[in-house]
Amino acid sequence: TPYPMRSYLLPSVLVLPCILLAQPGALDPTFGSGGIVVLQPGSFHDNGRDIVSAPDTTSYTVSQATYQDTLSAAVTHLLANGELDTAFGVGGFSYIHGGHEIYARAIVRVADGSLFIAGDARVPGAPTDLLLAKLLADGSPDQDFGMNGKVILSLGPSSDRGADLAIDGDGRIIVVGHSQDLNSFYNSCILRFNPDGSLDNTFSDDGKVFLTAFTGTDGLVGVALADDGSVFGAGEAVEGSTSHTLLVKVDPSGQWNTGFGTGGFRTVPISSTDDNAHAIAWDGEHLYVCGEAFADEEDLNGYLARFNSDGSTDSTFNNTGTLIVDLNESDVLYDLVLQPDGRVLACGSTGEADVIDSLDVLVVRVRPDGNLDTDLDYDGVVITSVGITGSGATAIALQADEKFLVAGFTWPADIDLLVARYTGGSCDLDATIAPAGLVLCPGASDTLETDAQGEHQWYANGEAIAGGTEPYLVVDESDAGSWFVVELTDVGCAATSDSVLVDSYVFLLPTISNAGDQPNLIGDNGEQIYCQGDDPVLVLGAPYDTNVQWSVNGEPLPGANSPSYAVPGSGNYTVEGAPAICPDFIQDAGVTIEMDFHPYVQPTIYESGILLCPEPEGLSSQWYYNGNPVADLDGCVMPFDAGNYTVFVDYGDSCSVLSAPFYLVGLDEYGRADMKASPVPTTDRVTISWIKGGPLSDWRVIDVTGRVVRSGIKASSPLTIDLGALDVGRYRFLSGDGRSLPLAVTH
Repeated sequence: TPYPMRSYLLPSVLVLPCILLAQPGALDPTFGSGGIVVLQPGSFHDNGRDIVSAPDTTSYTVSQATYQDTLSAAVTHLLANGELDTAFGVGGFSYIHGGHEIYARAIVRVADGSLFIAGDARVPGAPTDLLLAKLLADGSPDQDFGMNGKVILSLGPSSDRGADLAIDGDGRIIVVGHSQDLNSFYNSCILRFNPDGSLDNTFSDDGKVFLTAFTGTDGLVGVALADDGSVFGAGEAVEGSTSHTLLVKVDPSGQWNTGFGTGGFRTVPISSTDDNAHAIAWDGEHLYVCGEAFADEEDLNGYLARFNSDGSTDSTFNNTGTLIVDLNESDVLYDLVLQPDGRVLACGSTGEADVIDSLDVLVVRVRPDGNLDTDLDYDGVVITSVGITGSGATAIALQADEKFLVAGFTWPADIDLLVARYTGGSCDLDATIAPAGLVLCPGASDTLETDAQGEHQWYANGEAIAGGTEPYLVVDESDAGSWFVVELTDVGCAATSDSVLVDSYVFLLPTISNAGDQPNLIGDNGEQIYCQGDDPVLVLGAPYDTNVQWSVNGEPLPGANSPSYAVPGSGNYTVEGAPAICPDFIQDAGVTIEMDFHPYVQPTIYESGILLCPEPEGLSSQWYYNGNPVADLDGCVMPFDAGNYTVFVDYGDSCSVLSAPFYLVGLDEYGRADMKASPVPTTDRVTISWIKGGPLSDWRVIDVTGRVVRSGIKASSPLTIDLGALDVGRYRFLSGDGRSLPLAVTH
């Protein structure tokens, strides 16, 4: 994944603040001048190639140097403070030269302080040969190694190169590089030497292994050793018109490991165009490779990739197996080193393409998951500009104190040796905010806190808060919806917390509902009218279920602290309460419920002339004769027969009950079972029907005074009589044979 961030350190000629000392990735001001040493081991072209650190945090750098007018290799010993160790070699420099042009490419230090250097050498005008040299701890050549401390070996008919070396557990020296064949193609080679510089004939019978599987050029530039003595190599191979990263593995006996790649090697297309490796490392489980890859003709990127022990890509590393570093037009990673905690440091250069003055030293640090390590200079990337000229790092070494060194070049006029030291390790600052999420009650405030020491700066929505420099920050409802972070600095280390959202609760206005008997009537003033004995239950709506208090007529009701309240009687009721999550946010419902309980009224029946009437009167009434409804006369009824009369009176609030029965007796009931009148009362016609006795000889209708108001002869059942013209009142039908029926007329 490309990582476009870019941050710069100040030029080494300036004074760096001491606060940078503890920040991982800061130049170490206790080393050289502000963390940087620039040297000229020779008269010109002093390009640093490789660097190693001793347990005492001194360091050895191998570089090119023109010494006594001859291109030579120079080994420089720097003390822990960056000064030259004048007891080493000549004033801190030891030169490898004599009769050949020497090209130094790699250096290794062993436990006794001896130094091994790999590269190539040539007699002017002739092809190069592989070079292996050994220096004693004081910088002098080891006369027991090769010839005068050097082994110069011709591998083929043309140019040979030693690019990197490693020492195994038996003191044997493994060198990787390439050798040019008769077709002018380079072939990868792996050689193993005995501790005295002679070829180890137990390794592939003659100490040499060549890769000849490619029809084009291939070569190795980096080597790493497994615990069992197997050799891993990395470089490039040209297939057709494209070069790609090359990985190889050889068994301890010098045979290609058939379980690795295809027959012991594989090419890895890091990009769709050209790419190649510059360094390799092995952690006992994975291979790490860094190098360069072209995105297109004008964009060169650095890369860091991880592979499994069989050479397959480890896709768990940065989700793809490869981290692409794309900062400028030209980005290259030349070397890498593994930290004990699994993080990876890599160095190189970054700048504009083909503009050497634009190049700067580049260092990246990557976590085991393949993501950039933000503990290093806040973003995992350090870019160091040395003066106003171009510079770059070609080698990196980790020190025992977790600081790390880079070696390379700077270009003030001619190429000079550059060595820089950076603070390493990790920042122990842990910027956290408690609580991790904060929701405020309306009108409330609270505090965000961090327990980390150092200097603090709080931010709201990315903007620094003026005065927000305490370990805590008070927030209130006005901050709802804002994101807060705190930035900590302590002795140069810095950490920024994750964002924390401050929000607030928003509640609907309180509501009151009735879960019991509903009102019989709503009065003209909005009062709710109930009948005595009704059970209305007022309920304060959710979420107001805490600190509830019901009141009547402005006075709190003792014990009325539940969201529901059974109203016992008339009064003006109010309530207040709060949500349980915000118990101090007490809200009045803002409404008064007027409850009016009316007593039940049972009317009595009294005789009013010929009528039965209710007392007290109401809006309307309904009469019943023996439980059956009958029509009334404006609230009263004319009884039409002996029996049980009752009435229900509407008093306007539904608080009415049925009257007690009024029993009417004394009316002639003869013939009722045989003779019937319908309807009674009537507004016009009434029909008389009978079964027994046959036709009537005569009949008559009389009023309450006995006056005959209707009559007739020879009537058969059913007999219909028109009474519509009679006055309202009670009447009686009399048959000629003595039977009678009560009648009533209404209009």
